[in-house]
Amino acid sequence: PSSGLTVPSGAAQQALLRQALASANLAAADVSYVEAHGTGTPLGDPIEINAIGAIYCQGRPPEAPLKIGAVKSNIGHLEAAAGIAGVIKVLLALQHERLPAQADFRVPNPDIPWQRYPLQVLAAAQPWPRTNIKRIAGISSFGLSGSNAHVLIGDAPDVEAPPPPESAAGPLALHLSAKTPAALSELCERYAALVANATVSSLRGLCNTASAVRSHFAQRVAVVADDAGALVTALRDVAARPPTAVGSSAPRAPRLALLFTGQGVDCSGVARGLGDEPAFIAALGACADHLQAEGKDPRTSLLHGSNRAPTSQPELFALEYALAQLWLSWGVKPYALLGHSLGEIVAACVAGVFTLPDALRLVAARDRLMNSLPDGGGMLAVMAGEPAVRSHLDHLSLPLDIASVNGPELVVVSGPVAAIAELATALRAARIGSRLLPVSHAFHSRLVEPVLQPFREIAKQLTYRQPTERLISTVTGERADASIATADYWVDHIRRTVQFERGIRQLADMRISAFLEIGPQPLLTGMGRNCLPDTAATWCSSLGNGTQAKRSLAEAVAALFRCGIDFDRRALWHAQPHLAASLPTYPWQRQRLWLPREIAARSHRTAADAPAHPMITDCVRSPMLSDVLFRGSIGVDVH
Repeated sequence: PSSGLTVPSGAAQQALLRQALASANLAAADVSYVEAHGTGTPLGDPIEINAIGAIYCQGRPPEAPLKIGAVKSNIGHLEAAAGIAGVIKVLLALQHERLPAQADFRVPNPDIPWQRYPLQVLAAAQPWPRTNIKRIAGISSFGLSGSNAHVLIGDAPDVEAPPPPESAAGPLALHLSAKTPAALSELCERYAALVANATVSSLRGLCNTASAVRSHFAQRVAVVADDAGALVTALRDVAARPPTAVGSSAPRAPRLALLFTGQGVDCSGVARGLGDEPAFIAALGACADHLQAEGKDPRTSLLHGSNRAPTSQPELFALEYALAQLWLSWGVKPYALLGHSLGEIVAACVAGVFTLPDALRLVAARDRLMNSLPDGGGMLAVMAGEPAVRSHLDHLSLPLDIASVNGPELVVVSGPVAAIAELATALRAARIGSRLLPVSHAFHSRLVEPVLQPFREIAKQLTYRQPTERLISTVTGERADASIATADYWVDHIRRTVQFERGIRQLADMRISAFLEIGPQPLLTGMGRNCLPDTAATWCSSLGNGTQAKRSLAEAVAALFRCGIDFDRRALWHAQPHLAASLPTYPWQRQRLWLPREIAARSHRTAADAPAHPMITDCVRSPMLSDVLFRGSIGVDVH
């Protein structure tokens, strides 16, 4: 509202103030302070103050004057940022319950009719305490000329903080980052000091706020701890390290692969504590709905551990599918997927090869048909390479098959129990280590062939699609081709050797350097490391042996964060609301950039640019100028 670019309009300003009060449903008397535009000009200030007085001072008693001020006396006119500077000043005044003094205020402007209005320019700071009467301030510091906008800000209503949810009993997780190792070290020390003095009720809010709200940079630290003492110790340990070892440097996010565990592991109770994760529970419930016809509800075993029977294939599938959906809901974007044996069906489902109902139908049939096979099958893990194992099998002429190649020195053999025992004896004589696996049947061997045809009949009834994600086939050890969307592939999948080592090497060839296991125990991570012993990579698992589910997931998130992977942070911390916590500011690493005098005076002259005068140090030529500029320094220390 103005009569021109440099001439504000008093009538328009009054209309603007009335409109702001009406929009906020406030009376003029409700406002106790106004942050004025206050440019200090002889024309603009009187017009603005008259407008403020006409609107805000009507009926206001002289003993309760309207306080006014302008932040421009502190920091000058910031033009486009002038408005937000006024907002910041008012917010800080509300927070600290104190109105700051007007800087350099000595003599009131004689062109303003101060006697007409009950106004007070604050020559000294005054308390502005929170009372039962709401504190409200008007802000008119916006725009280039005059009061072009008006904002009313007041106390936020008192809201009682909700009690921490039951999930708050999980570990504390704090993610910090900075742009340099020195800044990260200082930031860790600041948080350590803050955590040491934090109350128990605010500690989780502090960690969640820092992790979910603050910007994240390349230098990273993530700490998972059970209590404040452990958190402080971990932070100070990081802060005390040499600069090169403070945190992980992650200039760009690495490519991530999800690894889905195969059968043969116990899942009873492994998901206990994840009942408050909506994505996990929704996916688990969807699996339970589709398994009703099989009389199986995976929630009973996975969440409560009350199922004493061995873990079924549908239960393992449901766990891994729900874990995958949980990670995806947290914003994880895998570059590729790989599954070991049964885990490949989960990976294929996540990649879109078949729908969840079809995948569960396939897994239930696989479980049912496998369990119909006669007893007498076993599996043996052999600590030797594939050529050595094949040599022993050929020499002994045993009816055994290589079920999986899990590493350069780890092969699993499958077949009749008697033949397994004979092989184990021969391996001991050759001083080759081996270990019997706790399985019910000889998977991926000739003993499963009786169920292949009935399994094929069921597999033919499903609808297949090409994967929408990069999917590694462990039948071939290469990226899946069109055959993965056929029934024949999944029939062969039961019988053929699991080429895990070849699949891991294929992932490495795709420049993947972060691996996350989706399963009840960290099995594939250990085998994967052995497949890539000379490769620097991050290996982590969703759940761990004997570790609470919440802590295992928190440690996996921390490991991925440290290596540069970012999450949908608000989704990640949903179950633990980040209470409004006051956090340490970023530790700026200040550096003086003025050139030293001897460098500033140093010329870059050549013989052709030799000075023609004692006050000229050199000349400057530029392709943008037709003239030659002469440059020199004048000072008592030079002349």
